[in-house]
Amino acid sequence: DGQETDFRVRIAVSDEDSLSTFGIQTVAGRNFSEDLQSERGKTAIINETAMKLMGLTAEEVLSKQFSLRSFGFENLRIVGIAKDYHFTSLKNEIEPLIIVNAEARWRCGIKVNGQNLVASMQSVVEIWEEFTKDFPMQYTFLDDSQAQLYETETKQEKVFTAFSGISIFLACMGVFGLVAHSTRQRQKEFGIRKILGARISQIFGIVSKEFIMLLFIATLIAIPLTWYMMEIWLEEFVYHIGLGANWFLFLLSSVIAFLIAFVSIAVRTYKAAAVNPAKSIRYE
Repeated sequence: DGQETDFRVRIAVSDEDSLSTFGIQTVAGRNFSEDLQSERGKTAIINETAMKLMGLTAEEVLSKQFSLRSFGFENLRIVGIAKDYHFTSLKNEIEPLIIVNAEARWRCGIKVNGQNLVASMQSVVEIWEEFTKDFPMQYTFLDDSQAQLYETETKQEKVFTAFSGISIFLACMGVFGLVAHSTRQRQKEFGIRKILGARISQIFGIVSKEFIMLLFIATLIAIPLTWYMMEIWLEEFVYHIGLGANWFLFLLSSVIAFLIAFVSIAVRTYKAAAVNPAKSIRYE
């Protein structure tokens, strides 16, 4: 219609092999052609987000031309629409992207055999050195680049794992110590109960009832608090899981906590209840 509209988009430079190398799918139109004369510097592929930004349908977009004057591209013809994919952190929304069919001499993407990575990379370096030895080849792996996007989260994971392990250990020692103290204080009571015919399992039930109730109250406080803190952390990511679908993790952690308490109570209770009643009654 003769009107010009400015959009803020991400720009990528690629060729006809890029989409297949990285497994990027097209939802409309086609990939770049191998006909360099008619395609190079004259065609482009946009992602679904860019199409939505334009407010056009796929059919309308594929008949449009646009210019990237800041990059020296005039009258680019849109030949395809790529399916949205994440090229930044999951903390951010997928941004509009334009992939221009042009040479990118400073960078290339290579898919190598991961089963024999050393030999594959050696072959790539040898091919590179056939063209130039003045500029040593510098390369990075895609998974390493992705890992850098979540470097902060990786460090947080290590810190939280370490402190969680320490907290669990201290909690276990605390439970074990409380049970040991309680059974030692009630040693005479256990002896009298055994004389009156109480079994070890009954004594275990008496002791465990008190601690399991405390543990149950602690669980009722900890789970909502943990859920709330995780919801706040997940809000930093535009794309994230829902905690509702992972409720079993909270159930599993609670079961593990109860099992640890049961083992601690069972060990100490058995030692206290197995003592000769006559000796227990003389216990001060």
